[in-house]
Order: sequence, then C-alpha cells, then structure tokens
Amino acid sequence: KGISFIYTLEIFFSFFFFCFQLIKLQTSEAIIGNIVKLAAYIEAQCPDTSRFVHQQLLPVWQELSVTNRITIKIVPFGKAKCDPVGNDYSCKCQHGPPECELNQLMNCVIEIVKNPLQYVPVISCIQGKRDLRSAGLKCLSNILRCAEGEEGRRLLAEAGVETERLQPPLNFVPWIMINGIRSSDAFYDLKKNLCDALDPVPDQCKKQQ
Repeated sequence: KGISFIYTLEIFFSFFFFCFQLIKLQTSEAIIGNIVKLAAYIEAQCPDTSRFVHQQLLPVWQELSVTNRITIKIVPFGKAKCDPVGNDYSCKCQHGPPECELNQLMNCVIEIVKNPLQYVPVISCIQGKRDLRSAGLKCLSNILRCAEGEEGRRLLAEAGVETERLQPPLNFVPWIMINGIRSSDAFYDLKKNLCDALDPVPDQCKKQQ
C-alpha cells in the first residue's frame, strides 16, 4: 500500500513537472501567423479514439502547442445519450457504464483544470482505461468526486448537447474538426492537416514526423 502511494505521488509530481516545462515552452515563442482551431469529439473506451489520442493527438499537441497557434477543444461524449432526471442526468455510453464514468472524469478534468497544456496529457492518460480506479487519478480527489457524482453527469450531458449540435452529425468517433470543419483525414495524419492549415508554416511542421 505504501509503495502504491509513493508511486502515485511520483506520477502526480512528474505530471506537474512536465506541465511546467510545457508552459515554459508555450510562453517562449511569439505568435506569427494564423490561429488554427482543433476540436476532437471522443469517448473514453473507443479503440479508434484511443489509437488517435495516444499516437497522434497527444504527441502532435505537445509538438505544435509551442507555436501558440493551435487552440484545442476536447469533448468527451461520442455516441452516448443523456436524459434529464430531476436535477440530475441518466447517461448511457456506447461501451457501457465504466465508459460513462471515464467520460465524466475527462469532462471534470477539463472543467477544473481549464488549461489544455495541463489537461491534454491527463485526458490521454485516462483514455482507454478500464474504470475510474485504473485511471490512476485517485490523488486528484476533487476531480474524482466530480466524476463520481451529479456534477460529472451534468458535464457529460452538456458535452452531449454540444456533440448533438454538430453538422454534419457525428457518426464516427473520434470526430475531429479543424477550423470548424470535420476532417476525416486528420484521424490518419493530424500533424499534416494542422500544418497545412497554419500560414506561415512554423519550424515544427518542417520536421519529419
């Protein structure tokens, strides 16, 4: 138990050191050129989403965020359904109740942390996990309380409202948008599609993937 606690603390402090380094990089370069808006509509236990988040979204975001020219929105909902029940919500997710809890956890992380430099790595960590416990975030007690309760269900339902407004409607997860337009190619090569939208092209886009 003690070893597990120490390991959790190591993960916790390693994560915040990593975030600190990202913030230093983020503020080190002036904005020159246009801003590209990236949006990803995801669900926590979708295999396609897991592959995209781990292999593309996180590494590409870490590389290109230092340009200060990419904004990111992540909406964890996918093909779920939420219905109001009094002041609460009852939600059903494509891959079962554990996915709803993980989607709620992701929404709570985004709501509480605010800064994508900090929350994108956490979303990647949660993505594909079996359940809340295996998500490895017990040390973030306020976020876990959010995920397990009414607030988490409310945030999931609000993510659903935003997802259901999509035009054309979402029929695949992850649903990726660049500058407000659905990009199916970005599922296969996110960096190329973001770099193609940046004008002028930053040095980070000239590197080989």
